[in-house]
Amino acid sequence: MTQTRILRRASPTIAETPLEALDGLLTPTPLFYVRDHFDEVPGFDLESWRLAVGGLVERPLSLSLDDLGALPRRELVCTLECAGNGGYGNRLRRGGVSTAHWRGVSLAEVLALAGLRSGVSDVVTRGAESGDDPEAPEAQGYERSLPLARATAPDTLLALEMNGAPLAPEHGAPVRLVVPGWYGMDAVKWLIELRATSAPSGAFYMARRYRADYTKGPQVREMTVKSLIARPVAGARLTLGPALVEGVAWGGDGPVTRVDVSTDGGTNWAPAELLGEALPATWRLWRHSWTAGQSGEHVLMARAHDALGQAQPFDLRPGDLGRYRANAVERVAVLVERSR
Repeated sequence: MTQTRILRRASPTIAETPLEALDGLLTPTPLFYVRDHFDEVPGFDLESWRLAVGGLVERPLSLSLDDLGALPRRELVCTLECAGNGGYGNRLRRGGVSTAHWRGVSLAEVLALAGLRSGVSDVVTRGAESGDDPEAPEAQGYERSLPLARATAPDTLLALEMNGAPLAPEHGAPVRLVVPGWYGMDAVKWLIELRATSAPSGAFYMARRYRADYTKGPQVREMTVKSLIARPVAGARLTLGPALVEGVAWGGDGPVTRVDVSTDGGTNWAPAELLGEALPATWRLWRHSWTAGQSGEHVLMARAHDALGQAQPFDLRPGDLGRYRANAVERVAVLVERSR
């Protein structure tokens, strides 16, 4: 059977990657999660599309796709996760995370062309989407801003391609920002403007969203260390004997270095086998061989650790309502039977 994204809301689109598709480094583009803020997906005439670069710069720019294409290409593999993935009250349950191979040009390269003036602390990034938000007093556009150090990091990318093909409309064509290690709200789609400023953006989706307790508190930016059990799924019926527990684990700036697995609700733990390289901002596949020796319900758990010494909490962090960056250790209950 052909796999498809799991549609959680039709408009604005919220669709997640099915967990059974988490079986390789890269997520096929048609299965990569989508989280939109407004009803309409912007469309462009690629010949007339321009990226405006302004604000505190020496040389304001209006760049075409050909202009961007003439710059040195950069490529990377990184994982994007929606900040609300699995959070309390959010529609994305667990599959708001995917990994792709991105190709484009460095944001730092474009900023260098424009020439940043003194006093710049942030770079505002604006997409073409706009519309109404029920909690906003008026129609909004989608605007975020990056601290200068992150904007000029060599791996912050203006992506033109995804998994070897031009960006699809639902993934932000023709240009999407990719900020490795940061949650997906900063991976602005349908990018049309960069603006160098002396302060962070005060726009709605910067000032009133993606805060630690939803509307206030510190900004949610860096991804936290997290793991998912992809197989077996919750409620699966297994038989006594050998079984394989598999999943993915990822973090922000710290690569995943260990995943521990429990098959008895957290009483005993064993290290899983990690597959692939330990890379920052990119998930690793893991697997754990288990012999189910007793019938009945078993609670499977996975806990990831990263190179920065961080580990998944067993419960929500104190003071965190769980709306964003939900990364508590997951519990997946399965039933082991003597025979089927």
